[in-house]
Amino acid sequence: MPTKFPLDGDPIARTGDIDGFLFPPSDRRWMVNTGAFTLMPGDTQEVIFSAVGGIIDADENMSRFSVQQLKRNARVGQYFARNLFQNPFQPGPPPDVRVSEQSTKIVLEWGTNQDVLTQIESAEAAGFYFEGYNVYQLPSPATPKSRAKRILTFDKANLLQDVQMEVFLPEFSMFQPVTVLRGSNNGVRRFVEIDRDLANDKPLYNGTPYYFGVTGFYVKDENRDGISDSDYPYPFIETGMTVVTAIPQNARPGYDPPETGDIVVTHAAGNSDGATNVYLVNPQAVTGHNYEVFFTRNSPEIRWNLQDITENKLVFADRPQVDVADIDRGKFIADGFAVKVATPKAGVRSGNAGWSVPSGEQRFGNGGTDVALEGFAGAIGYFKKLDESGTENPPPVDSVALPDIRLVLATAENPVSSFDPEFDQNGDDANVSFAYRWLRNAADPPARPEFAPNIANAAAGYAFQDFSRSVPLAAFDISDPENPRRLAIGFLENNVPEGLVDGKYWPPDGENVQIASPREWLFIMNADYRETPDSLFQRNLLANSHQLPIMYLLTVSRRTDAPFSPGNSGADQFEFYTNRINSPGDVFRFQLPENVFRADKAAADVDNISVFPNPYYGGNPQESGDNLDRFVTFAHLPERFTMRIFTLSGQLVTKITERSKDPGSQFLRWHLRNDANIHIASGLYIIHIEMPELNKTKVLKLMVVQDQEQVLFYQNTWQNPVD
Repeated sequence: MPTKFPLDGDPIARTGDIDGFLFPPSDRRWMVNTGAFTLMPGDTQEVIFSAVGGIIDADENMSRFSVQQLKRNARVGQYFARNLFQNPFQPGPPPDVRVSEQSTKIVLEWGTNQDVLTQIESAEAAGFYFEGYNVYQLPSPATPKSRAKRILTFDKANLLQDVQMEVFLPEFSMFQPVTVLRGSNNGVRRFVEIDRDLANDKPLYNGTPYYFGVTGFYVKDENRDGISDSDYPYPFIETGMTVVTAIPQNARPGYDPPETGDIVVTHAAGNSDGATNVYLVNPQAVTGHNYEVFFTRNSPEIRWNLQDITENKLVFADRPQVDVADIDRGKFIADGFAVKVATPKAGVRSGNAGWSVPSGEQRFGNGGTDVALEGFAGAIGYFKKLDESGTENPPPVDSVALPDIRLVLATAENPVSSFDPEFDQNGDDANVSFAYRWLRNAADPPARPEFAPNIANAAAGYAFQDFSRSVPLAAFDISDPENPRRLAIGFLENNVPEGLVDGKYWPPDGENVQIASPREWLFIMNADYRETPDSLFQRNLLANSHQLPIMYLLTVSRRTDAPFSPGNSGADQFEFYTNRINSPGDVFRFQLPENVFRADKAAADVDNISVFPNPYYGGNPQESGDNLDRFVTFAHLPERFTMRIFTLSGQLVTKITERSKDPGSQFLRWHLRNDANIHIASGLYIIHIEMPELNKTKVLKLMVVQDQEQVLFYQNTWQNPVD
């Protein structure tokens, strides 16, 4: 293909005009002009350019692979240009990882620092969204992330699965598409318990240091279709990583921390179906305090708060609840525990737990009735609104106020055509209700001639038609079963050929939600039943539904062609039940166990003081490989002690105190050196440990067999004192 640019070939594929084929390779430089544009005296013109480079650390063909990397980086510059040179995305800071060290187990958690957590999980721009966390294990604290082993991934339960990105593989000396994220949809977690050396498939050993890092990661998926975008060469981005050291160990002398696990929570007030789950993450950080979860309204949302009752301190304030089915863990961690406050979805319970037939036969069905409501297979649910304008309005009835409902069916005969059912409209059957009637497509001509008498208001929307004794059932609020409250109701009809515009509520025995179906829909109000109309409801339903106190919508069908309560009015009954969400009347309480120091236990625990490896036979598996870095480790040391190490002949080798170990640690490394900082000789050593605060002493014996000592690197620093 003709081009104005020399050397436009592909150096990777070795095709086209590439440097070194027709001419010897050399330093090549091009100047690219831009314009033309006209400058008047005093004018300025902004010219934007980019400096792009690329380098790959490869054993062979480094220059060719670096050119490929340069081209990939140039794509980033092109992306910047298309997006007006704005940084496409800035990830959050590295997670603040904290460690709980237990016997043959480690807990990593990064949910305590809420400020950092919020920055990580709220960062989004240019199509990048937070997706989860990666946990890495490293062979040493100085190992770069590129050589760390990813051992765990916690990602959101969504459409996103695997993410591929082209990366350079040094072991193959080539760029290859690599799966950089293998999504598990196991939910985002902010803590993890590790009881095995996952990088090496071995058990965790007490006293052995292990190194971990955690990163948050983001994926570019602008339209949220579960497929990472291809318009940017790096669709997967991670935060930085801080490496932490974790040493599995028994409890420190004098302490008896509890086990990680669930904490018992009591529902101290209220009757919601919600739950508060508390999980002990860090046994060393527990306080033994009492805590209380209470709720406040942040209209229209109800939020939770956590109070430390013992210290009268607010731990968390105004936090969002999650659904009871939510699988994320550890979003809120404090004082060594993770708390999750869950509430069921507002509205009718899903599944068979959401309804029953307490008397008679089941007359309602849910075939062809699903409009994605919560209960009865999508056919019964909490009414939000019918407003089709897109206006955001809160639901007309607070979800906290939703009661359980009983429908008592009057005697009603089913006609062959489902049109114009027969039931008492004179007031003899108390279970027949006055109701408000609305009509869809009322402004259209009657779809069938027999509909004409029942179209009183030919207006657009869901036009109000009349208020009459027209529904063969009664609806009751049964929050107080001994004193049920009868409720106002209304229903919708649909002026279409398949409709049933007869002025009576009588759902079909089939499809009832499509626009060409009867759409005999029932509405249950948060208003007392009355036999005279309330002008509040005598309005267009479609335009005003958000202003009417409607609690429930039922799009049910009739289960069969059978009549209602054929033997006796009220014989057939149907109930449905609501989820009781957490409300300001609910309170949850729990108490954490204690992890306090006991001197009597410490005095007993220090009997377990030990030194390892013993014998020291030329080396220690934990040593770095430098034969000048030699050490043994003492375990189970108390906070205060004085250690003296003697030769077998009684000569003092060195004296060590608690100042030589990390505060709060039970471990101390002795680098097998005397007070002159010289490696000790092979032999048997006596170690005397005094612990005056515990009124205890401990004597150990250590056998040392030194390896040959070699200096791996030598630097001549000697200077002639005479000029």
